[in-house]
Amino acid sequence: MPIIKRFTPYIRENVKLESDKIGVYEIANSKKNVIYIGRGQIKVRLVRHSNKNSDDYIPNAKFYRIEYFGDDKRGKQREKALLNQFHKKHHKYPRHNFRLGEIPDLL
Repeated sequence: MPIIKRFTPYIRENVKLESDKIGVYEIANSKKNVIYIGRGQIKVRLVRHSNKNSDDYIPNAKFYRIEYFGDDKRGKQREKALLNQFHKKHHKYPRHNFRLGEIPDLL
């Protein structure tokens, strides 16, 4: 099942309001098509993905939605499930997961 929460505009003011708790998140483009699925400390990860000088920068990121978890083990399980669901539906992985070389490490 996908993340149920509605997409939030990916702007600095919204990211500042997020917690640093562990969670999973989806980043989407302007059409709200998911272009990246990730996990980790939410605020830290979202800031890194928005920094043009970071190796983790995701261009065209306009929206995000999140689910918080108490621990990384549950977060990793949920991230894997989201990636598998995305692949089953689209017959590919999100563009930026593949670009960042993360898929083999997760599955």
